[in-house]
Amino acid sequence: MGYFTKPDGSLLTTDVSPLSNERIQACLDSHDWHYRIDSDGDIGGWWDGHWFYFFIRGSDRDIFFVQALWDRNLPTDELPHLVEQANTWNGGHLWPKLAARQQDERAVALASLAVNYAHGLTDAQLDEHLRCAIATSIEAFNWLDESYPEAAAACREAD
Repeated sequence: MGYFTKPDGSLLTTDVSPLSNERIQACLDSHDWHYRIDSDGDIGGWWDGHWFYFFIRGSDRDIFFVQALWDRNLPTDELPHLVEQANTWNGGHLWPKLAARQQDERAVALASLAVNYAHGLTDAQLDEHLRCAIATSIEAFNWLDESYPEAAAACREAD
């Protein structure tokens, strides 16, 4: 078996194409994952009780940026502690990066993963990026839930 073959002997797909919303949708569709497209054309979905958005950013529209919102209600006076928690996570993990901020009248955490695909990407790379962003964000949010069990329980009861 060569370096560029699958175990069954077929060649690996190496077609590199530009990033596009259509490719993101096709990747999500390939998993039968449910999502929506908002009025701005942004793709978003709900995974394990948290909102995820899949953006294409940059002046050349070549940066794939996934951002997720930890869907818990914390009072704004918890923001300093939430910032500490985000910094602790970031110090020990490559993905995702957590940020904490005030949004409306609550403290929220955001997880993000961005990769520059200036030279395009394969379908397999896109799939890996989506899976990594979703899985590691959920891992980070579960970790935050351990620090805020009351907030996590309140959200589960509301569902």
